[in-house]
Amino acid sequence: MAIGTMLILTFICAICRAIMFYRRDLKVWHAFVPGLNKYELGKTVGCKKIAIANGIAHVFVWIYFVVCLGYEVWIMQNYAYAVTVPTSESASAFSQVYVDVPVHVANIATWSKYGLIAIALVTLILWCMMMWRFTMAHKKNPWWIILWACIPVIPYIYFTAISDFVSKDGKRYTVQKVEIKE
Repeated sequence: MAIGTMLILTFICAICRAIMFYRRDLKVWHAFVPGLNKYELGKTVGCKKIAIANGIAHVFVWIYFVVCLGYEVWIMQNYAYAVTVPTSESASAFSQVYVDVPVHVANIATWSKYGLIAIALVTLILWCMMMWRFTMAHKKNPWWIILWACIPVIPYIYFTAISDFVSKDGKRYTVQKVEIKE
């Protein structure tokens, strides 16, 4: 359930980001490229250095996450000695993998997680700095930063579907319907 929810929210964020790019006359396909999408979004509010750092950090954190996950899978393949699978159909029942690893392998696994937490924290700080500027460029309440940090799907939806203002390169534009007479 949790992974499915996360995938749906990520998909919604990607679609909203594509709409944001379209409304700012950016290439829509850039919204779907990891790293590049953060760079382009940061560039629209005039913080190019933070945008570059943010794009690199987001790509790096995902690569590092995949490496850590691969290391955990490698540990399970090489050091697992028992697996228990619950027989009940309840959602609270989880399978368990028992492993017996050498100390140095366990230490690498532990320290790699500390590294992942540190890199993710730096990435989150860069993201918040960039989205703070984005929010201020749209002249919105600074408390939006909490949603950008915790549940970005809500601000993405607000700034694409609800807000009538678009900010790009320090200028604010309004979106309005104009009738064309033929």
